[in-house]
Amino acid sequence: MKKLYSKTIWQSLVSKLRYVSLREFDYNIHISLKNRLLYVETPKVACSTIKLTLAKLELEEEEYFREDIHDRYLSPLIRPSQVGDFGRFLERPNLVKFCFVRNPYERLLSSYLNKVGGRDEAIYPSLLCQLGLDQTDFSRAISFSEFVTCIEQMPLSMMNAHWRPQYYQTFQESLKYDLVGRLENFEDDMRILEKMISRDLSPYMSSWTLHQTNSKDRFAEYYDDRLLERVYELYRIDFDAFGYSAELPCG
Repeated sequence: MKKLYSKTIWQSLVSKLRYVSLREFDYNIHISLKNRLLYVETPKVACSTIKLTLAKLELEEEEYFREDIHDRYLSPLIRPSQVGDFGRFLERPNLVKFCFVRNPYERLLSSYLNKVGGRDEAIYPSLLCQLGLDQTDFSRAISFSEFVTCIEQMPLSMMNAHWRPQYYQTFQESLKYDLVGRLENFEDDMRILEKMISRDLSPYMSSWTLHQTNSKDRFAEYYDDRLLERVYELYRIDFDAFGYSAELPCG
């Protein structure tokens, strides 16, 4: 990472990097100089839809589409490592900083259904290994309860972004946001963003459905009272910081 960051830039970032690597930090933040926007992504919180929308807006191409929307090197949005002194960049008075969050119960189940239920090759072996199982045995199903057990044993710095608490994923301790939107109010909050940047987003809005899991309709299949308590304790900081109820939302 020395090629990406000078000593000055490192000093401006170091307070924001307690839970992620420099590379992940650089990946998670999307910047539009033209539209004075800074977006911090959270996986399983409409990040594909938001990134595609922002890419279309940046290029002003309504029909723009890319299946590899997560490849930062092909994105028209720039990274923190490309703006010089990032600490000074954050002080720009006209920069609109935003992120989106989601009910922790629903986000975790969605991550499980997508990454564990889908036997993600980049994730599944490490979970099997953590459970003391053969990491090559993809036929061995990992239950939702076992998945939660794995997360309970992980330090924050080792957590995958798909289940890292959103409070830390979005650097709430370090970044002062102009908008913390909710997936549950997605359309209304995107309208608020429109007003903040004085741009009409409607021509560029696209719903990305590739990784949707319909988790909110499957709570009864996976949650019992004990699992609800465990997940609440795991994500208590998200429930408190973003005002979500400890009760399971209605499906």
